[in-house]
Amino acid sequence: MIWSPGRRASASAGLALVAVVIGQVAAAASSTSASKPDVTVRTFLEDIGAHKISDAKSLMTPSYEKIIARAADSLFTNVITLMDITVGKLHYYGVRQANVPCTFVINQHHVGGWNNGRVTFAFQVTESRPGSPWKVASGGTG
Repeated sequence: MIWSPGRRASASAGLALVAVVIGQVAAAASSTSASKPDVTVRTFLEDIGAHKISDAKSLMTPSYEKIIARAADSLFTNVITLMDITVGKLHYYGVRQANVPCTFVINQHHVGGWNNGRVTFAFQVTESRPGSPWKVASGGTG
């Protein structure tokens, strides 16, 4: 079948539109899953365990990043391994805040705030405005 130049242009434009729509749907789906509080905490801990510190920092509020960076037993420098991550049932409080309990197994260069081994902890995450990515804002005992 031979198509005229006008028909080929129309078909190409249609394919381009389909590609753009599929790309937007995929990006929205990725953004939605990445912006859930429990996914944010799991990804944050996985990044720490994999020593992807820049990636972990991108999931933190600037103020919490400064607190962690200044700690003597910083997650950025003290972790040898962090694995076996389990994220529990999250609890929303306020409009855009959630508490995310978790457990993980950590091995550190220097034992500080946590002993080496299984740790139970909770991170507080916030969303600065509706639809914005959730960020780890603080931590405390789970």
